[in-house]
Amino acid sequence: MKNFHQRRVNNNAGFSLPEVLVSTSILMMVVAGTAQTQTNSIGVTADAHQHNAIEALIAEDIDNLQRETFRWMCKQGTACTGEPLNSHIPMRYLTGNGTPLGGKSGSCANNTLAEHMLRDQPELFPLAARVNWANNSPNHIKAVAVNRSIQAKGNELIISYTTSGGAKTFTTSRTLVPQAIHWCG
Repeated sequence: MKNFHQRRVNNNAGFSLPEVLVSTSILMMVVAGTAQTQTNSIGVTADAHQHNAIEALIAEDIDNLQRETFRWMCKQGTACTGEPLNSHIPMRYLTGNGTPLGGKSGSCANNTLAEHMLRDQPELFPLAARVNWANNSPNHIKAVAVNRSIQAKGNELIISYTTSGGAKTFTTSRTLVPQAIHWCG
């Protein structure tokens, strides 16, 4: 009878060194792939955050410009001034005869309303300007320069935006029409 403590040694028990090396290599590739995916995800999320911030800044700038196109040539004391005291008084614009917009030679008749607005309000509608970030914006967002250019095309303003200094360049444009055009007779 064999002793209980004596065992026969089997050379085939466990994993061989090549098997361990292969399985470890496969595991390392999976872990490295997962880490690379996580790193890429973080970069894409940061780029998306920056892009969203740029779009928000442009939307805010467009809103401000649109408000000014709404007020341009508004007759004082009417609702189009945006003043709460005048909200009950119907809107009126200076587009009749005897005004720069009215008559046969006025901007309304010549379809040059936007050109007239750019000449009349260069401080509100500069041909080229840099759009400023809010003071509390993060530094990596402030590093992106957002430039705006304005062109007049008949009665329309073409507002174009380009960026530089960010992860990706961004270009877009919008069209605005002065509210006064609806009062041209």
